[in-house]
Amino acid sequence: MKKIFYTAAFAGLLLTAGCQNYLDVTPPSNLVEDSYFATTGEVETGVINIYSTLQDIPAAEIQLSELRSDNMAPNNFEGDWANIENFTETPSSEFVTTFWRNSYYAIGRANLVLKYLNNVTDADKKARFEGEARFARALMLFNLVRLYGDVPLPLSTVLNSDTDVLRRRPVADVYAQILLDLQAAEGLLPVTWEATGTGRATKGAARALLAKVQVTRGDYAAAKTTLETLLAAGTYQLLPSYATVFAPGNELNREIIFAIRYKTASNGEGQGFSYDFSKDGATRGLKGLTDLQALFVTADAERRNTSLTGTGATAYVNKFPDAANTGARRDAGTDWIVLRYGEVQLLYAEVLNQLNGPTAAALVSLNAIRKRAGVPEYTLATLGTKASFQAALETERRLELAFENYRWYDLLRWNKAIEAMTAHFKAVGRPNVTVPAFRLLYPVPQREIDVSKGVITQNPGYN
Repeated sequence: MKKIFYTAAFAGLLLTAGCQNYLDVTPPSNLVEDSYFATTGEVETGVINIYSTLQDIPAAEIQLSELRSDNMAPNNFEGDWANIENFTETPSSEFVTTFWRNSYYAIGRANLVLKYLNNVTDADKKARFEGEARFARALMLFNLVRLYGDVPLPLSTVLNSDTDVLRRRPVADVYAQILLDLQAAEGLLPVTWEATGTGRATKGAARALLAKVQVTRGDYAAAKTTLETLLAAGTYQLLPSYATVFAPGNELNREIIFAIRYKTASNGEGQGFSYDFSKDGATRGLKGLTDLQALFVTADAERRNTSLTGTGATAYVNKFPDAANTGARRDAGTDWIVLRYGEVQLLYAEVLNQLNGPTAAALVSLNAIRKRAGVPEYTLATLGTKASFQAALETERRLELAFENYRWYDLLRWNKAIEAMTAHFKAVGRPNVTVPAFRLLYPVPQREIDVSKGVITQNPGYN
């Protein structure tokens, strides 16, 4: 049975409905906060609460990343679902606001743990707690900076009077902090946890996320070193079958580096994205689009059928099924996979190609993914140039990682979002949909601008 280490009872102590803004992580009474985080066990409760807050991230991220891309669309075009799909969202968008708010909640809880680390008397636990908090903060900042650009960068608990910390910081500053957090977390976190800590962040998770950040920043030399360290550790592996990576009951398998955990029928520890993917979901399902479907060759049946159920206009996302769920709708127990070894192999292939063009080593990593999928392997004769290798790799990432919140981020880092989305809308018979350059970043939520009295500013194009 899945072990869930979240606790809901502590949540109200840290964040209450009376908070004045998303960065206000100070509880109603400083005395309560100071007196609570006095022991190692109490600080660990704060660490566990970080993971509890992470449960709110995947559903909101799906709406801003995978839905935004050329992989997915709602069956019914309604409200914010249609606005994100059509690139017509406004600063008042509920989806835009929810993701921002939930991300800063998690950052706030990480900062609270870091504030009270000196109350931890066990040196090993102190190091682990710091690593977990830094990893979670880096993960949230990485998503925020890619989706919104310049963002506030709170590194400690924040009072309502601390207006300066609300100011948006340049993208370069945010990435510098992300790198600092992940490099620290890599040194602090354990390779594995004891059984009672299953699912908590590890050294491998910090390394995998660090490599993604380095690749996103174009620092391929640093990414190569990070990835080779991760590969050489031998902690993770590709499962022989693609379908088993996502099979209910096989969560946290050897391919999973980090996942956000859920449990059905367990006092609100379930999730709703599995339901929304299905044909009964919020918009009667989230569809895998026809131009994506066309990329799956006949031999790629296992990967295709793991990702999608149905065909054509009635093909719905099937990647995170909850066949074992006996609870209510929106109370699924399927984990959300954040980092897995399949992507590590693809990142390594991409990095090697970017540094030296096609090589035998780059082909080994790319072909490991294709071999598992049952499709023909590439050779240096078929992918003899840097450009042809990159093009093949981009397609492979789209197929391998479909519906896992990679595609939109990939299009952004490759500077191909407008090109790809323009081609996509033409392919699906909607050529009048355009993608203005300013919409490559989401608007800052209007609520945050209003609450900050204008200290937080808006992205260009949305005023």
